[in-house]
Amino acid sequence: MSAVLKKIQRVLRKLKQADGEELIFRMRRQCRIFSDKYFPLYQKEKKGYPLFSVCSNSFFVNNEIFEQEIVIPCDEKIILLTAADEIVDQNISLFGRNYSYPDGVDWHRDPQGSFRWPLIHWSKIRVVDEEADNDPKFVWELNRHQFLLWPAIAWRLTGEEKYAEAVVALLVDWIDKNPAEMGINWVESLELGTRLFTWVWLLELLQNSKLLSRDVITKIMLSMEQQAWHLERYLSFYTSPNTHLTGEILGLFTYSLFVEQNQTATRRLAFSRKIMEQELIKQSGLDGVHKELATTYHRYTLEYAFFYVLLCQGNGFDLSDELLQRIEKMCEFLLFTQRPDATVPVIGDNDGGCALPLSPVDFFSWRVPLALGAVLFRRGDFKKQVGEMPWQLWWLLGGDAERQWHELIEGQPCGGNRVFKDARYLLWRSNWKNDADYIFFDAGKMGFLSAGHSHADYLSFELALEGTPLLVDPGTSSYHDFSKRNLERDTSWHNTIEVDGKGQVEPAGSFQWSSLPESGRGEIVRTPSHEVLVASHDVYDDVEHRRWLLPLQTGVILLVDQLCCTIAHEFIFNFHFAADFSLVAQKNGEITVQGEGRSFFIEPLFFTGKREIGEGYVSSTYGQRKPAPVLTFLEKRAESFFAAVLFSSRQVHRTEKGNAISFSLATKELMIEKNADDTCKGESLTVRLGFQTEKKRSTVTYLFNSQSDCHFPWFEHIAEESV
Repeated sequence: MSAVLKKIQRVLRKLKQADGEELIFRMRRQCRIFSDKYFPLYQKEKKGYPLFSVCSNSFFVNNEIFEQEIVIPCDEKIILLTAADEIVDQNISLFGRNYSYPDGVDWHRDPQGSFRWPLIHWSKIRVVDEEADNDPKFVWELNRHQFLLWPAIAWRLTGEEKYAEAVVALLVDWIDKNPAEMGINWVESLELGTRLFTWVWLLELLQNSKLLSRDVITKIMLSMEQQAWHLERYLSFYTSPNTHLTGEILGLFTYSLFVEQNQTATRRLAFSRKIMEQELIKQSGLDGVHKELATTYHRYTLEYAFFYVLLCQGNGFDLSDELLQRIEKMCEFLLFTQRPDATVPVIGDNDGGCALPLSPVDFFSWRVPLALGAVLFRRGDFKKQVGEMPWQLWWLLGGDAERQWHELIEGQPCGGNRVFKDARYLLWRSNWKNDADYIFFDAGKMGFLSAGHSHADYLSFELALEGTPLLVDPGTSSYHDFSKRNLERDTSWHNTIEVDGKGQVEPAGSFQWSSLPESGRGEIVRTPSHEVLVASHDVYDDVEHRRWLLPLQTGVILLVDQLCCTIAHEFIFNFHFAADFSLVAQKNGEITVQGEGRSFFIEPLFFTGKREIGEGYVSSTYGQRKPAPVLTFLEKRAESFFAAVLFSSRQVHRTEKGNAISFSLATKELMIEKNADDTCKGESLTVRLGFQTEKKRSTVTYLFNSQSDCHFPWFEHIAEESV
């Protein structure tokens, strides 16, 4: 199918879904594009832009704070200065890859190859060319100029003019080669908003440099005004009213705050404040989870929110209690998603975005937003998880940051698990230590609007045993390589079950789906003896998938799956492991997982079909892929059945007798038995766990059956006797 025909189909699909207000918006936008192309209204020769320092509004911190010596960890300071030196030498790192520009930066060429976008009006740019195999994400990342923060900070730390010279030279070069409204760097409004926000920081960091002459300032400010003018006219209402819109508004708000306060700036400030507050509340659920249901988008939306809040507080703008409460809830989600090894799962899409990377170390760190939440909301539990105060707080909160941090008393987070009801996420951990067991269980829901950044991952889960991530979401490596794009958000690329070779939801474009099914159901059940994570969905015709995760003891998790159906289907169980692990199948059916300096053990139970160990990959950031093993089981069944998998951090002794399989765990005896279910066509499963204390011997029995009138048909029975 030709690219033109695909575009026509996308337009027709959008028009079919649009209401009257959206249709009017889109028609006005097209008229605006036409008028701006042939009759541009922006001021091309405006002179006399003031230095930011003359503006009465407050930045995050004042110049005196910038002048103070801040304590950056020695290793991190060395890395920062090294990164700054690389940029002085025209070597730029994007998404963890290094690109050299000995002949000067080509701002319009894909850094990965030879493809170059033409210097024509932005509305005529063909962003993705399937035949050319180009990826605009890389050129946009280059043109955000966030890497220039590091030489600007290096100038503040050392006073060496070579760093300021590199920043100013690259900014002036960009302006000369990117005339207003022309080329790939004027297409996406989010890129302009991010660039404006970054440029404000650069000018604040370099404001005392002799290289910022009045002529240079005038040139830079003229370009910033042209970008703000374009941004205001082409905000992503209806086109991408998600993190794109909040990032754009942050850029417009920040720029408008630090230019001459004329009528235009005042109008932009009032407008951007109104939209920002509305969108931050609208785009997050009552449980605090960003509605796109992608953890990295949640993180940098939280960054947007904090930068907006800090600027408002510093300049006397009111903030609603509802907004502040929602931001605190967003911090709580970030707290609970943190794995025991201090990383965060990559659930849903990941475009490698970051609002303000002041340091090249841990580019996508969750520590800075959580540390800001600790100070602003006086949350000792946030502080405890962050540990040492990140140095960035000096330049975000001012010289009082250290006192506020040290006066805040640490506190243990309340409880080890949380159900985020709006997002359908179940988070569980055995404790808050770095050797804890951890489960992130997605009961199943597609994101808001078109669910463009959601994945078909109903009942997928992440698992860490004794602090080590074992099963992971493989992440996202590309938005514009269409084969990889569809694979990485498909059901088969997640730790869940695929039916008849089809995904739970079929893609209908890079950021669209053919349908948006009903959400799954999930809860954490607290029984007298255990906590059990349960969830189910029925997005497939004739199939209901029910899944239980039972933490039995430290380092031991039992997975139970029930597939309810009435006709024959092919079920594929997928398990994606973290990178650097290898899988070895043993003769007794056990699978040994080796890596990270230790071994884990997997016991598949009641599988009768084909088992395969294959190779996939994990993408922790955009554009990168690291080999990782994949374990799959294929079952062909025509009636309801159970299967189970025991995950253990230590090898367990297994015995079989009839339909029963028994395991000797460290402190407990486990027996799992499968039988025919007399109540209906199908099976039942019994899990019996025995353990002994000084005073009594207890037996906990879980019975799973095939009742069709209950989403979670299971029962617990506890028997105790004195020793």
